[in-house]
Amino acid sequence: MWTADEAGSAMYRGHLPALGLSWLGHVVSVGPVLPGAEELPEVRAVVGCRVSKPGPVRAWRELGELGIRLVLDLDDDYLRLDPSNPAHKVWSDPELRDGLLRVADVRLLEE
Repeated sequence: MWTADEAGSAMYRGHLPALGLSWLGHVVSVGPVLPGAEELPEVRAVVGCRVSKPGPVRAWRELGELGIRLVLDLDDDYLRLDPSNPAHKVWSDPELRDGLLRVADVRLLEE
């Protein structure tokens, strides 16, 4: 689980799901730092929580290009924000959207 930081959302978006996965026998790491190059061959998937800044987006794209399965955890529908929303400017940036979505198998969960 790749979290944006170690604040409160990292607990419920990263640490708690990782605990559940470990109970099922998975080896899981959680935090804002990705595994090193020597560990990447062992990585089967990365869950990215709040990946939305240029550096992390580049790293996300590189992970996908290495063939690592990517799961993007978004708690809001940032891809369809109303233009009046202040976050629209960030999430409508073509580089951000392309960097996140080009390497991912995107499935939107509808309510």
